[in-house]
Amino acid sequence: MFSNRIANSARFLQMPAESQLLYFHLCLRADDDGIAEAYPVMQLLGSAPDSFKVLLAKGLIQQLNEDQVIVVVDWLEHNTIRADRKVDSIYKHLLDARGIQTIPAKPRSDVDDNSRRLGGQSTDSISKDKLSKDNRESLSFLDKVSEDTINEMTTRFRCDDAEVKTKAHALADYCRAKGKKYKDYKSMLGNALRKDFGERPPQRKVEIIDGVAHIVG
Repeated sequence: MFSNRIANSARFLQMPAESQLLYFHLCLRADDDGIAEAYPVMQLLGSAPDSFKVLLAKGLIQQLNEDQVIVVVDWLEHNTIRADRKVDSIYKHLLDARGIQTIPAKPRSDVDDNSRRLGGQSTDSISKDKLSKDNRESLSFLDKVSEDTINEMTTRFRCDDAEVKTKAHALADYCRAKGKKYKDYKSMLGNALRKDFGERPPQRKVEIIDGVAHIVG
């Protein structure tokens, strides 16, 4: 759902069409707390960095970390979800740290075990390792990097799957040897890969005009 008040406002309509498109795609991909990872969306659309900066300047989104994780500022106007249907974002701690209002998730009366939806320990047979494999706040995140994370990193940086895994294991060994602890091991991995391999150039969009392909941007 999108709010007509926002979509019809001068603040929104005065933006370039590319920034408007990026905003709509971020909203479409946002979780129940209005949080989305902007970088993969920008790569998908071939959006220029300036399109992202325009949304920040207009106050339509707020950047939560250096990996371009964002929250849609007017999310609760666009969408309001029932508390007993809501699934908390994996980035909810970033909202809490900034005092941003969220809808607290509540147990569903028609479900016996709400623990997985509410972020607790499930009572089913799923192992702790499987539940925590994508927990970026745990050092175990680096021990077994998920396929989604590997795909994201190889899209962002000039490295392959094996190099992502090797770097992750090296960082895990470093943290254990030095007794280091970090709040976000995914960001730590991304920073290390950026330093070692550099970022890939942004993809350019191709438009078909009168049967001829044209590179845009």
